[in-house]
Amino acid sequence: MSKTIYESIVRCLQRLLYRFRYFLIIIAITYGFIMLSYNLRNYKLQRKEISDDDDNVLEKQIINNQQLNYAKMYEQESDIHNSMNAIPLNSSQHGVIMIENIVGEDSNVTRQRFIPPENIGESVKIIELSNEITQISNINMGGCKEWKCIIHSRKSDMIMPIAEAVLMSSPKESYQRYPNQYYVLFTQESPANYPVIDLSFNLSLNFIRNSPISSPYGYTVKLAKASKPIGSIIHGDIIQNKTIPIAWFVSNCRTASQRERYVKHLKKYLTVDIFGSCGNMRCKQNDASCESQLDNVYYFYLSFENSICENYITEKLWKHGYGHDIIPIVLKRSIVERYVPPHSFIAVDDFTTIRDLANYLKYLMHNLSAYKEYFEWRRDYKVLFLDGNIHDQLERPWGFCQLCRLLWMKPRPKYVIENFTIFWDNKCESSGTLVNRILQEEKLTKKKN
Repeated sequence: MSKTIYESIVRCLQRLLYRFRYFLIIIAITYGFIMLSYNLRNYKLQRKEISDDDDNVLEKQIINNQQLNYAKMYEQESDIHNSMNAIPLNSSQHGVIMIENIVGEDSNVTRQRFIPPENIGESVKIIELSNEITQISNINMGGCKEWKCIIHSRKSDMIMPIAEAVLMSSPKESYQRYPNQYYVLFTQESPANYPVIDLSFNLSLNFIRNSPISSPYGYTVKLAKASKPIGSIIHGDIIQNKTIPIAWFVSNCRTASQRERYVKHLKKYLTVDIFGSCGNMRCKQNDASCESQLDNVYYFYLSFENSICENYITEKLWKHGYGHDIIPIVLKRSIVERYVPPHSFIAVDDFTTIRDLANYLKYLMHNLSAYKEYFEWRRDYKVLFLDGNIHDQLERPWGFCQLCRLLWMKPRPKYVIENFTIFWDNKCESSGTLVNRILQEEKLTKKKN
């Protein structure tokens, strides 16, 4: 009897479900849309950046729970990997990679650059921009949002007294200086192309690598075992399909380094395709199909700076020279060697004459195994290009994040650059020094022969 009742109830429920099936489907779809809209709204709120045009930018600065949780997660990851001497580095470009250190530094210094400052308080630290700096905004703190520093574009003098640091590019107006405030020079140009007024700066946020807030265009990391590639690092077919010796992307045709004179003589020995306003080849900026020729067509890329200055490395070395299957050629070994992978580039100043360099390049072009040796570094190292558009953890060891770190330190470190004009002007060689020496050797060699 009970079994019959049970079966009757089941059949009744089945009929009800069948009769109202369309109604139930509509309810389910409606619920799904409501939840989707709710989640999207929350996501947009979390992703919303603080607007530089908001007059109340300081009052509306919120460090959300997601960012704080990320900071805690990173500390936990660092603790886990301390024993294996590996540091997790997470970015949208490369995903998570495990590194031992930044090339040019030991692992302890590298680790310190990534972990959050110890004394982060409830308030925020303000980095004020002088009026001439327009290309920087609060999104430049994207690599360390949870460190609670904000960048404020100067609209009035009200914020200046409470700013912890003031960034200046080439100030044309005077500023009242307040106690415990860092005055910071901000520029990515070389001293040869960027004279500045003689102010008493505390720090420089630029290419100079011995600055605690250095901001290079790229850097090299030594990979931990977990992130080292397995298998082939460059395919022989790619090399065998290359047909043209040298490519050069350039727009400045008259420079302090006089690189253009060197290339003019180099073209007597090898084909050099010049892209940009200094040549007859055209390649739109960030044109992937055009830049892919560096992988498939050319053997070497000229990474020549417009001026030869201490620590000054062109962004094109990081972007083109190391971002493609090509061997970069640089002007001076001593400038780049400390910061790039070993046996990964060719230096002009290693060769007495231009003919000597050209002969060596020809040898590599006809010797596949010797050419491939210049890519062996990829087994142990990774080169990271900072394009200035993506602001994530790749930027954390540098620039604004490291300035933020200093602002939270107790006691705050004291820095003063004495005799700033001398400090700045002495960074560069006189115009054409290297090229003139090599061309002179070239003439002497020809006379002897």
